[in-house]
Order: sequence, then structure tokens, then C-alpha cells
Amino acid sequence: MSSTEERVSRLHAGRLIDLHFDLPLSLFLSRPRRNVIAADFLPEFEAGEIGLLGVALYIEVQYVPDQALRVALDRVALLKVELESTSRLVLCKTSAEIEQAQV
Repeated sequence: MSSTEERVSRLHAGRLIDLHFDLPLSLFLSRPRRNVIAADFLPEFEAGEIGLLGVALYIEVQYVPDQALRVALDRVALLKVELESTSRLVLCKTSAEIEQAQV
């Protein structure tokens, strides 16, 4: 079993990692549009040589507590639809999937 440092080193091998906090919110705000990731984000990721992208959900206080789960699930669903609309990105749920996608 590899150490955490070894796993992080493999993930960083020749590529940058971006923890992108505004992507799900941008998709949510742009929901009438399609292919937002491919049109607005992917060119910037490629230009910056971003090889792995982590996203986080930020739920605005106005939705807490009553609508927080619904808003979070809606944003995850939008992200999944967007990712499925391009073959240049893949959604990874495990470390093994991340390592396989980087090959």
C-alpha cells in the first residue's frame, strides 16, 4: 500500500490540480445554458495545464437549513449532466478512477 505522499506525487505528476469552488455555483447560475464547462471552463483548464479538477459545493446561507440539501443535489446533477456532455472530461469517484483517468 502506498503512502499518502506517494499517492499525491502520482496525482501531481506533470499536471496541475485545481480545487475549483465556483464551478458548481457557475453551472447553477447558468442553468438555462448547456455545455458551460466545455465552452467557458475547459479552454482555461487546458491553457493552464490543469490535469485534475476537484470541485466543492458551497451553499449560500439563504438556503440553509431548509433548502440546502435540494440545492446541493441540484448542483451535483447539473455538474453530472455537464460532464456527460463532453468526452474530454471524466467524473471520478475513487482514487483508482482518478489514476486510470490520468493515463
